[in-house]
Amino acid sequence: MKTTNADPLEDALERAPWCLIVPIPEFGLTDPEVIGPFASYEDARNWSLSYPDAILRQTPEYVVLSRRQEEEDKAWERPRN
Repeated sequence: MKTTNADPLEDALERAPWCLIVPIPEFGLTDPEVIGPFASYEDARNWSLSYPDAILRQTPEYVVLSRRQEEEDKAWERPRN
């Protein structure tokens, strides 16, 4: 059961923590195919065996939320006037 004040980062991690980034040779890395989301690293790793050039990544939603939280943490560490 989810609480109303749940941490969005933890929610994102629970929902879809992993995906595969598969480069498309015709388009290069600027337009890769995203496969997933996968519920676990092991699931993503198993799927990656079918795609030799695949890169295992945390889903974009998780990465964005994680960066936002890091920025907020750094902001709190700055000296206050």
